Amino acid sequence: FRRVLFRSYPAEVEQHLIDMPGVHDCAVRGVDDDELGQVGVAFLEMADGSHPTLTQVQDFLRERLARAKFPRRVRMVTRLPRDETGKVRTPNLLRQLDDEVAR
Repeated sequence: FRRVLFRSYPAEVEQHLIDMPGVHDCAVRGVDDDELGQVGVAFLEMADGSHPTLTQVQDFLRERLARAKFPRRVRMVTRLPRDETGKVRTPNLLRQLDDEVAR
């Protein structure tokens, strides 16, 4: 995702998030933002049923990534949608965000 003049790669953020205690699986995707261009959204599949807050996620990443790469939103998912090859189905994740906005 691209934030103003800064580019961030979701895989780099995911590589650190997967090490966060309780995270079973994760995906990070960029979404449009009026102020910043795009911001990252972290989709977390938790092994232990916990629901970390955005602040907890950012605190975990603080010593691992530049602040500009931090996700600006966090969403819990029961299971990440994947296709038959194991790739995360991005449209399905983004549709969840659209559904939240529509409510």
